[in-house]
Amino acid sequence: MTMMPYGVKSKAATDSAEARSRQSRPTRSTSALPCQHTATARPSCPFAPTTRVRRSERLQENVAERKTVIGELDAPAQLLQSILDTVDVGIVVVDADRHDILMNTRQRRIQALATPPGNDGLNEAELLLRYPGTSLPIPAAERAVRKAVLQESFNNYQVVMGSPSEGSAAFSASARQILDRRGERAGAMVVFSDVTSYLEMVRSQEQGSTFRIRLAVE
Repeated sequence: MTMMPYGVKSKAATDSAEARSRQSRPTRSTSALPCQHTATARPSCPFAPTTRVRRSERLQENVAERKTVIGELDAPAQLLQSILDTVDVGIVVVDADRHDILMNTRQRRIQALATPPGNDGLNEAELLLRYPGTSLPIPAAERAVRKAVLQESFNNYQVVMGSPSEGSAAFSASARQILDRRGERAGAMVVFSDVTSYLEMVRSQEQGSTFRIRLAVE
């Protein structure tokens, strides 16, 4: 047995002490680090500047795509409205829930003619409508749009709009039901044509005929 000099530790004892020291030394966890960067790898941190830029770019692209889709959807509706505004008849379209969804410029003018003072004219029941040749107002249930809402289709339904004392105009209304792709009712369309001149001509002819008949009898 070889005796070691005092104060000098053997190699085995030194290795054992170093092992115990490594076991007792706290290790730093890399999982707690918010970001890990290496010289060769790209940053994997979700909060890294590059990631934020990419997310911002994707968000801008999504917003641009949505604006494009909305514009494409609005384009046909705007085109249809422009076409309807060029015709010389009033057109109003109602959906299956009895709400007005489309009205051209001509129809707004017609409706304004029948709107009493202080009324916005959005309720047909409050418009000044009467039967031709009379001062008798048309009941709400017998008015053109109301009849169309109740799923009626008709032609040449004549009404007079406006106050008799302030001038009025006669219109012929026609209605058709609108069906969707499945054949189910989706609403109705009502068209108003101005027949004031026509009715005046007919009335004038009738009066002339009556006058000639009286002359012949006398």
